[in-house]
Amino acid sequence: MSTTGGRGCHNARMSAVTIIGFGRLGSAIARGVLRSGTLQAADRVAVDADPARVAEAKAAGRRTMPIEQALSEACRVLVAVKPQAFGTVTAHRKSLHANTTVISVMAGWSRAAITRELGATHVIRAMPTVAAPRRSSAQPSTRAACSTTRSTRATASTSDLPSAGAARS
Repeated sequence: MSTTGGRGCHNARMSAVTIIGFGRLGSAIARGVLRSGTLQAADRVAVDADPARVAEAKAAGRRTMPIEQALSEACRVLVAVKPQAFGTVTAHRKSLHANTTVISVMAGWSRAAITRELGATHVIRAMPTVAAPRRSSAQPSTRAACSTTRSTRATASTSDLPSAGAARS
């Protein structure tokens, strides 16, 4: 993990949110954040191993870049990959800055395990899928989690999610 002094979220080159995994959940959260006005499309970077999802992100006005560069320029990283793909993220953990906040919506990995595997000091674990289609997703938090980053509300609507028969995951 990089500990470059002076590089923080106020660096003009850094993205406000880097979304690792632009599948159903990652793209729905990206649309919800954009719709809420919390961030503009240019404030987010999308990373995905699937070239079709990268093309989808570009078509929607999101910046895309290789994972190493995305992690090195991220203030906050949203990990929205399948649990078995987390190794792809951890393989690039040296690109992550020590002060980067990691928000995981990945199933199957505890906050402690994510912290250990990434070497991150600010990790938030959330599972917003239950109520996201109703735009009323909520996540309980602790004081420690809230103190690592400014609280923002981002939700997704039903139109943000693919139909039940969609083949994407």
